[in-house]
Amino acid sequence: YLAGDLVVTDGVASAPHPGAHDLVLATDGRTASFGRIKPGLMSAPMYVGDKEIATDYYPFNVPNDNGTVDIKRITFSPDGKRFAYTKKSSTGGVAAVIDGKKELEYESIDYLQYSPDSKRHAYVGHKSVLSFVVIDGQEMPAQNSVKHLTFSADSSRFGYEAFKDGQFTVVVDGKESSKFRELKDRSLIFSPDGKRYAYAACVGISQCQVTVDGETTNI
Repeated sequence: YLAGDLVVTDGVASAPHPGAHDLVLATDGRTASFGRIKPGLMSAPMYVGDKEIATDYYPFNVPNDNGTVDIKRITFSPDGKRFAYTKKSSTGGVAAVIDGKKELEYESIDYLQYSPDSKRHAYVGHKSVLSFVVIDGQEMPAQNSVKHLTFSADSSRFGYEAFKDGQFTVVVDGKESSKFRELKDRSLIFSPDGKRYAYAACVGISQCQVTVDGETTNI
């Protein structure tokens, strides 16, 4: 919790963080907090524990399953040992910073996240009318829009819904499906062990199908 300019974790107070506010707590007890804006800067310092890690961070969006959007300034991995944020560059772009390492620049970034086992990371970068999924620093092919980027529960696989040139696809592990007229929103799921996946889509009006591990069945 916050006590004036101090962050108190398990009864132990931090060094002073002038103007500390908006505490974020990781699962391992580490904290992130934000201080008072310093002279000549547009944003306040961001601390992880007692270490100031950035003053040029930039908020990013994390869409929720219920259709709302959270605006965050930092995200921790599920085990609390890693953290990521986005920052503005001198050229006006935005880049993800993963464990202190800056990655590719885009006009904006969302869906910044770690996998359930905390070993992988992902986000979506946007440039003009194109969106790029980035998995572990590797950029996937461009789409016009991307939704519901997710990892399997065992973290071995990833998938998302994509739209390009008027048609929809599902991308699993970087491989695009055939093209559809419509996708059933949020239907992409993985089995708990990550070995299987499924989704529902339509190729035409009242012409829908379920795809399981790449094999389709009309419904």
